Amino acid sequence: VLCSRLLYLGGFPHCPVSSTCCARYAQLSSSSVILLNTTHGVLYQSAIPRTSSISSTPPDDLGAEMDECVPSQSAENDTPPKGSEATFACKCWHTRNYFIPQTGEHVTYTTRDEFLHSRESSALRAKDKSEVDRAIDSLEKEKERRLNYFAQARERAALIRQHYAPMHPEVYRLEDRWLHPDLKHLAGSVAGLAESPSMSGSSAATAGEALRQLKSRLPSRPAGVFTIPVFTSEFCHLFAEELNHFNDSAMPKARPNSMNNYGFLLEELGFYPGLLNPLLENFIRPIAAVLYPDYGGATLDHQRAFVVRYQEDEDVDLAYHYDDSEVTLNVNLGVDFEGGEVLFGAMKDAPQQDHHLRHAHHHIMV
Repeated sequence: VLCSRLLYLGGFPHCPVSSTCCARYAQLSSSSVILLNTTHGVLYQSAIPRTSSISSTPPDDLGAEMDECVPSQSAENDTPPKGSEATFACKCWHTRNYFIPQTGEHVTYTTRDEFLHSRESSALRAKDKSEVDRAIDSLEKEKERRLNYFAQARERAALIRQHYAPMHPEVYRLEDRWLHPDLKHLAGSVAGLAESPSMSGSSAATAGEALRQLKSRLPSRPAGVFTIPVFTSEFCHLFAEELNHFNDSAMPKARPNSMNNYGFLLEELGFYPGLLNPLLENFIRPIAAVLYPDYGGATLDHQRAFVVRYQEDEDVDLAYHYDDSEVTLNVNLGVDFEGGEVLFGAMKDAPQQDHHLRHAHHHIMV
Protein backbone atom coordinates (compact mmCIF):
# COMPACT_ATOMS: atom_id res chain seq x y z
CA VAL A 1 0.00 0.00 0.00
CA LEU A 2 1.42 3.33 -0.97
CA CYS A 3 2.04 5.66 1.91
CA SER A 4 0.57 8.74 0.30
CA ARG A 5 -0.18 10.39 -3.00
CA LEU A 6 -0.66 13.85 -4.36
CA LEU A 7 -2.21 14.77 -7.69
CA TYR A 8 -0.96 17.82 -9.59
CA LEU A 9 -2.58 19.33 -12.64
CA GLY A 10 -0.57 22.14 -14.17
CA GLY A 11 -2.62 24.34 -16.50
CA PHE A 12 -1.11 26.24 -19.40
CA PRO A 13 -2.38 28.84 -21.86
CA HIS A 14 -2.30 28.36 -25.62
CA CYS A 15 1.35 29.43 -25.70
CA PRO A 16 3.22 27.01 -23.42
CA VAL A 17 6.10 29.40 -22.87
CA SER A 18 4.23 32.53 -21.80
CA SER A 19 4.08 31.87 -18.07
CA THR A 20 3.87 34.85 -15.77
CA CYS A 21 4.14 35.45 -12.05
CA CYS A 22 2.16 34.28 -9.10
CA ALA A 23 2.63 32.30 -5.89
CA ARG A 24 5.55 30.05 -5.18
CA TYR A 25 5.68 27.22 -2.73
CA ALA A 26 7.91 24.74 -0.94
CA GLN A 27 7.19 21.33 0.43
CA LEU A 28 8.81 20.01 3.60
CA SER A 29 8.14 16.80 5.47
CA SER A 30 9.69 14.76 8.25
CA SER A 31 8.30 11.39 7.30
CA SER A 32 5.67 11.14 4.61
CA VAL A 33 3.57 13.21 2.30
CA ILE A 34 3.34 16.97 2.13
CA LEU A 35 -0.19 18.11 1.52
CA LEU A 36 -2.60 20.93 1.97
CA ASN A 37 -5.22 21.75 4.56
CA THR A 38 -8.06 20.05 2.71
CA THR A 39 -8.77 16.43 1.96
CA HIS A 40 -9.96 16.94 -1.59
CA GLY A 41 -7.79 19.60 -3.13
CA VAL A 42 -6.65 23.16 -3.47
CA LEU A 43 -6.49 25.44 -6.45
CA TYR A 44 -3.53 27.73 -6.33
CA GLN A 45 -1.53 29.85 -8.68
CA SER A 46 2.17 29.30 -9.11
CA ALA A 47 4.90 31.00 -11.08
CA ILE A 48 8.41 30.96 -12.41
CA PRO A 49 11.23 33.49 -12.32
CA ARG A 50 12.19 34.80 -15.72
CA THR A 51 15.40 32.79 -15.53
CA SER A 52 13.77 29.53 -14.53
CA SER A 53 11.25 27.04 -15.79
CA ILE A 54 8.05 26.33 -17.64
CA SER A 55 6.76 23.29 -19.46
CA SER A 56 4.26 22.18 -22.02
CA THR A 57 4.00 18.63 -23.34
CA PRO A 58 7.51 17.80 -22.02
CA PRO A 59 7.83 16.75 -18.39
CA ASP A 60 8.43 19.85 -16.33
CA ASP A 61 11.39 21.88 -17.39
CA LEU A 62 11.08 24.56 -20.08
CA GLY A 63 12.69 27.96 -19.97
CA ALA A 64 10.57 31.03 -19.33
CA GLU A 65 11.66 33.02 -22.34
CA MET A 66 10.31 32.12 -25.75
CA ASP A 67 12.96 30.19 -27.67
CA GLU A 68 12.65 28.76 -31.13
CA CYS A 69 10.24 25.81 -31.09
CA VAL A 70 11.66 22.79 -32.87
CA PRO A 71 10.52 19.19 -33.40
CA SER A 72 11.36 17.12 -30.38
CA GLN A 73 12.99 14.32 -32.35
CA SER A 74 16.43 14.97 -30.91
CA ALA A 75 17.53 11.36 -30.86
CA GLU A 76 18.04 9.57 -34.15
CA ASN A 77 15.29 7.06 -33.40
CA ASP A 78 12.83 9.60 -32.01
CA THR A 79 10.42 9.60 -34.93
CA PRO A 80 6.66 9.62 -34.35
CA PRO A 81 4.80 6.54 -35.59
CA LYS A 82 3.13 6.95 -38.96
CA GLY A 83 -0.18 8.75 -38.62
CA SER A 84 0.60 10.25 -35.20
CA GLU A 85 1.13 13.89 -34.38
CA ALA A 86 4.66 15.27 -34.24
CA THR A 87 5.74 16.60 -30.86
CA PHE A 88 7.28 20.04 -30.63
CA ALA A 89 9.23 21.51 -27.74
CA CYS A 90 11.27 24.62 -27.16
CA LYS A 91 14.99 24.05 -27.45
CA CYS A 92 15.42 25.46 -23.96
CA TRP A 93 13.78 22.35 -22.49
CA HIS A 94 16.96 20.41 -23.21
CA THR A 95 19.14 22.82 -21.24
CA ARG A 96 17.09 24.85 -18.75
CA ASN A 97 15.98 24.18 -15.20
CA TYR A 98 18.08 21.21 -14.18
CA PHE A 99 17.71 20.55 -10.46
CA ILE A 100 20.75 19.99 -8.20
CA PRO A 101 19.71 18.36 -4.89
CA GLN A 102 23.09 19.10 -3.31
CA THR A 103 22.46 22.86 -3.51
CA GLY A 104 18.69 23.05 -3.97
CA GLU A 105 19.18 25.08 -7.15
CA HIS A 106 17.80 24.95 -10.68
CA VAL A 107 20.47 25.65 -13.30
CA THR A 108 21.15 25.69 -17.03
CA TYR A 109 23.16 22.68 -18.14
CA THR A 110 24.75 21.77 -21.48
CA THR A 111 28.08 20.05 -20.78
CA ARG A 112 30.16 19.34 -17.67
CA ASP A 113 32.98 21.71 -18.59
CA GLU A 114 30.71 24.55 -19.64
CA PHE A 115 28.65 24.27 -16.48
CA LEU A 116 31.62 24.07 -14.09
CA HIS A 117 33.04 27.23 -15.64
CA SER A 118 29.75 29.09 -15.31
CA ARG A 119 28.62 31.35 -12.49
CA GLU A 120 25.67 29.05 -11.83
CA SER A 121 27.98 26.32 -10.54
CA SER A 122 29.56 28.44 -7.78
CA ALA A 123 27.51 26.89 -4.97
CA LEU A 124 28.23 23.37 -6.18
CA ARG A 125 31.96 24.03 -6.63
CA ALA A 126 32.10 24.94 -2.93
CA LYS A 127 31.27 21.28 -2.14
CA ASP A 128 33.84 18.50 -1.97
CA LYS A 129 34.85 16.65 -5.14
CA SER A 130 32.67 13.62 -4.46
CA GLU A 131 29.59 15.83 -4.14
CA VAL A 132 30.46 17.62 -7.38
CA ASP A 133 30.94 14.33 -9.22
CA ARG A 134 27.61 12.96 -7.97
CA ALA A 135 25.84 16.14 -9.04
CA ILE A 136 27.39 16.07 -12.51
CA ASP A 137 26.47 12.41 -12.94
CA SER A 138 22.88 13.28 -12.01
CA LEU A 139 22.82 16.18 -14.47
CA GLU A 140 24.12 13.95 -17.25
CA LYS A 141 21.42 11.35 -16.54
CA GLU A 142 18.77 14.06 -16.62
CA LYS A 143 20.17 15.33 -19.92
CA GLU A 144 19.89 11.82 -21.36
CA ARG A 145 16.35 11.45 -20.00
CA ARG A 146 15.23 14.61 -21.76
CA LEU A 147 16.95 13.64 -24.99
CA ASN A 148 15.03 10.37 -25.19
CA TYR A 149 11.89 11.44 -23.38
CA PHE A 150 9.42 11.74 -26.26
CA ALA A 151 10.21 8.43 -27.93
CA GLN A 152 10.13 6.59 -24.61
CA ALA A 153 6.89 8.28 -23.55
CA ARG A 154 5.19 7.13 -26.74
CA GLU A 155 6.44 3.59 -26.19
CA ARG A 156 5.22 3.53 -22.57
CA ALA A 157 1.79 4.89 -23.46
CA ALA A 158 1.39 2.34 -26.27
CA LEU A 159 2.30 -0.57 -24.00
CA ILE A 160 -0.10 0.61 -21.30
CA ARG A 161 -2.96 0.98 -23.81
CA GLN A 162 -2.37 -2.52 -25.14
CA HIS A 163 -1.69 -4.50 -21.99
CA TYR A 164 -2.94 -2.75 -18.86
CA ALA A 165 -6.33 -3.77 -17.46
CA PRO A 166 -7.69 -1.02 -15.14
CA MET A 167 -9.10 -1.99 -11.76
CA HIS A 168 -11.68 0.84 -11.80
CA PRO A 169 -12.43 1.83 -15.43
CA GLU A 170 -15.08 4.25 -14.19
CA VAL A 171 -12.49 6.69 -12.77
CA TYR A 172 -11.18 7.34 -16.27
CA ARG A 173 -14.37 9.31 -17.00
CA LEU A 174 -15.46 12.54 -15.35
CA GLU A 175 -18.85 11.78 -13.83
CA ASP A 176 -21.04 14.09 -11.81
CA ARG A 177 -20.76 11.85 -8.76
CA TRP A 178 -16.97 12.33 -8.67
CA LEU A 179 -17.18 16.10 -8.20
CA HIS A 180 -17.51 17.71 -4.81
CA PRO A 181 -20.74 19.74 -4.49
CA ASP A 182 -18.73 22.85 -3.57
CA LEU A 183 -16.81 22.70 -6.86
CA LYS A 184 -20.01 22.31 -8.87
CA HIS A 185 -21.61 25.20 -7.00
CA LEU A 186 -18.57 27.38 -7.58
CA ALA A 187 -18.48 26.56 -11.29
CA GLY A 188 -22.17 27.39 -11.52
CA SER A 189 -21.56 30.72 -9.81
CA VAL A 190 -18.80 31.53 -12.29
CA ALA A 191 -21.12 30.68 -15.18
CA GLY A 192 -23.80 32.88 -13.63
CA LEU A 193 -21.40 35.80 -13.40
CA ALA A 194 -20.45 35.39 -17.04
CA GLU A 195 -24.09 35.27 -18.18
CA SER A 196 -25.37 38.08 -15.98
CA PRO A 197 -26.21 41.26 -17.95
CA SER A 198 -24.53 43.32 -15.25
CA MET A 199 -21.35 41.29 -15.73
CA SER A 200 -21.19 41.50 -19.53
CA GLY A 201 -18.29 43.22 -21.24
CA SER A 202 -14.57 43.11 -20.59
CA SER A 203 -14.00 46.34 -18.71
CA ALA A 204 -11.73 46.44 -15.70
CA ALA A 205 -14.69 47.26 -13.47
CA THR A 206 -16.61 44.20 -14.67
CA ALA A 207 -13.64 41.89 -14.20
CA GLY A 208 -12.92 43.39 -10.82
CA GLU A 209 -16.49 42.86 -9.60
CA ALA A 210 -16.55 39.25 -10.80
CA LEU A 211 -13.25 38.62 -9.07
CA ARG A 212 -14.45 40.25 -5.85
CA GLN A 213 -17.64 38.18 -5.77
CA LEU A 214 -15.80 34.91 -6.39
CA LYS A 215 -12.98 35.54 -3.95
CA SER A 216 -15.48 36.41 -1.23
CA ARG A 217 -16.62 32.76 -1.35
CA LEU A 218 -13.14 31.27 -1.05
CA PRO A 219 -10.59 31.18 1.77
CA SER A 220 -7.23 32.57 0.61
CA ARG A 221 -3.90 32.63 2.41
CA PRO A 222 -1.61 34.01 1.17
CA ALA A 223 -2.87 36.14 -1.71
CA GLY A 224 -3.43 34.06 -4.82
CA VAL A 225 -3.79 30.72 -3.01
CA PHE A 226 -7.35 29.38 -2.82
CA THR A 227 -8.65 26.23 -1.12
CA ILE A 228 -11.43 24.53 -3.09
CA PRO A 229 -12.85 21.02 -2.55
CA VAL A 230 -12.58 19.25 -5.90
CA PHE A 231 -13.39 15.53 -5.71
CA THR A 232 -15.60 13.40 -3.52
CA SER A 233 -14.14 10.97 -0.99
CA GLU A 234 -15.45 8.09 -3.09
CA PHE A 235 -13.52 9.22 -6.15
CA CYS A 236 -10.31 9.81 -4.19
CA HIS A 237 -10.55 6.32 -2.70
CA LEU A 238 -11.15 4.61 -6.05
CA PHE A 239 -8.55 6.72 -7.83
CA ALA A 240 -5.92 5.85 -5.20
CA GLU A 241 -6.80 2.18 -5.56
CA GLU A 242 -6.39 2.45 -9.33
CA LEU A 243 -2.95 4.02 -8.88
CA ASN A 244 -1.90 1.30 -6.45
CA HIS A 245 -3.12 -1.30 -8.94
CA PHE A 246 -1.04 0.28 -11.70
CA ASN A 247 1.98 0.57 -9.41
CA ASP A 248 1.79 -3.18 -8.69
CA SER A 249 1.58 -4.03 -12.39
CA ALA A 250 4.48 -4.79 -14.70
CA MET A 251 3.71 -1.74 -16.84
CA PRO A 252 6.55 0.73 -17.57
CA LYS A 253 6.62 3.79 -15.31
CA ALA A 254 8.37 7.15 -15.65
CA ARG A 255 9.31 9.57 -12.89
CA PRO A 256 6.81 12.45 -12.84
CA ASN A 257 9.37 15.28 -13.01
CA SER A 258 13.01 16.13 -12.41
CA MET A 259 12.51 16.62 -8.64
CA ASN A 260 10.22 13.73 -7.70
CA ASN A 261 11.39 10.16 -8.24
CA TYR A 262 8.16 8.34 -7.41
CA GLY A 263 4.82 8.78 -9.14
CA PHE A 264 3.14 8.53 -12.53
CA LEU A 265 2.40 10.65 -15.57
CA LEU A 266 -1.37 10.47 -15.98
CA GLU A 267 -1.37 11.13 -19.71
CA GLU A 268 0.50 7.85 -20.24
CA LEU A 269 -2.16 6.02 -18.19
CA GLY A 270 -4.94 7.39 -20.41
CA PHE A 271 -6.62 9.78 -17.94
CA TYR A 272 -6.68 12.82 -20.22
CA PRO A 273 -9.53 12.29 -22.74
CA GLY A 274 -12.32 11.25 -20.39
CA LEU A 275 -11.33 12.71 -17.04
CA LEU A 276 -8.76 15.48 -16.94
CA ASN A 277 -9.48 17.34 -20.17
CA PRO A 278 -13.18 17.77 -19.28
CA LEU A 279 -12.17 18.82 -15.75
CA LEU A 280 -9.90 21.52 -17.16
CA GLU A 281 -12.35 22.74 -19.80
CA ASN A 282 -15.56 22.73 -17.77
CA PHE A 283 -14.40 23.58 -14.27
CA ILE A 284 -10.79 24.68 -13.79
CA ARG A 285 -10.50 27.07 -16.72
CA PRO A 286 -13.78 28.95 -16.02
CA ILE A 287 -12.83 29.37 -12.36
CA ALA A 288 -9.24 30.34 -13.20
CA ALA A 289 -10.49 32.89 -15.72
CA VAL A 290 -12.11 34.82 -12.86
CA LEU A 291 -9.48 34.18 -10.19
CA TYR A 292 -6.47 34.86 -12.42
CA PRO A 293 -7.51 37.17 -15.26
CA ASP A 294 -4.02 38.68 -15.51
CA TYR A 295 -2.16 35.36 -15.61
CA GLY A 296 -3.72 33.50 -18.51
CA GLY A 297 -6.52 31.85 -16.54
CA ALA A 298 -9.05 32.22 -19.36
CA THR A 299 -6.74 30.72 -22.01
CA LEU A 300 -5.78 27.43 -20.38
CA ASP A 301 -6.03 24.68 -22.98
CA HIS A 302 -3.16 22.42 -22.02
CA GLN A 303 -2.16 20.60 -18.87
CA ARG A 304 0.42 18.28 -17.44
CA ALA A 305 -1.01 15.98 -14.79
CA PHE A 306 0.89 13.60 -12.55
CA VAL A 307 0.81 12.02 -9.13
CA VAL A 308 3.71 11.91 -6.68
CA ARG A 309 4.39 9.62 -3.76
CA TYR A 310 6.25 10.33 -0.51
CA GLN A 311 7.35 7.84 2.11
CA GLU A 312 10.28 7.33 4.45
CA ASP A 313 12.43 5.11 2.26
CA GLU A 314 11.77 7.16 -0.89
CA ASP A 315 11.20 10.90 -1.42
CA VAL A 316 10.49 12.68 1.87
CA ASP A 317 10.61 16.35 0.88
CA LEU A 318 10.68 18.73 -2.05
CA ALA A 319 12.93 21.76 -2.43
CA TYR A 320 11.55 25.29 -2.55
CA HIS A 321 10.75 26.01 -6.16
CA TYR A 322 8.56 27.74 -8.73
CA ASP A 323 5.86 25.74 -10.46
CA ASP A 324 5.99 25.81 -14.23
CA SER A 325 2.34 26.53 -14.94
CA GLU A 326 -0.07 29.41 -15.03
CA VAL A 327 -2.39 27.66 -12.58
CA THR A 328 -1.81 24.52 -10.51
CA LEU A 329 -4.50 22.30 -9.06
CA ASN A 330 -2.99 20.40 -6.14
CA VAL A 331 -5.22 17.56 -4.94
CA ASN A 332 -4.81 15.56 -1.75
CA LEU A 333 -6.13 12.10 -2.56
CA GLY A 334 -6.85 11.45 1.10
CA VAL A 335 -4.62 8.44 1.78
CA ASP A 336 -3.99 8.20 5.53
CA PHE A 337 -0.62 9.43 6.80
CA GLU A 338 0.98 11.57 9.48
CA GLY A 339 2.73 14.93 9.15
CA GLY A 340 3.35 17.10 6.15
CA GLU A 341 2.74 20.67 5.07
CA VAL A 342 3.09 22.92 2.06
CA LEU A 343 4.65 26.36 2.42
CA PHE A 344 3.56 29.16 0.11
CA GLY A 345 5.47 32.37 -0.54
CA ALA A 346 4.43 35.71 -1.96
CA MET A 347 3.39 36.65 -5.46
CA LYS A 348 6.46 37.32 -7.56
CA ASP A 349 5.49 40.96 -8.07
CA ALA A 350 4.92 41.49 -4.33
CA PRO A 351 7.22 43.82 -2.32
CA GLN A 352 10.61 42.29 -1.58
CA GLN A 353 9.97 41.99 2.16
CA ASP A 354 6.97 39.74 1.52
CA HIS A 355 9.17 37.09 -0.08
CA HIS A 356 10.61 36.18 3.32
CA LEU A 357 7.18 35.09 4.55
CA ARG A 358 5.98 31.49 4.45
CA HIS A 359 2.34 30.46 4.85
CA ALA A 360 1.85 26.84 5.87
CA HIS A 361 -1.04 24.68 4.71
CA HIS A 362 -1.33 21.57 6.87
CA HIS A 363 -2.92 18.30 5.91
CA ILE A 364 -6.25 17.57 7.62
CA MET A 365 -8.06 14.27 7.34
CA VAL A 366 -11.83 14.81 7.49
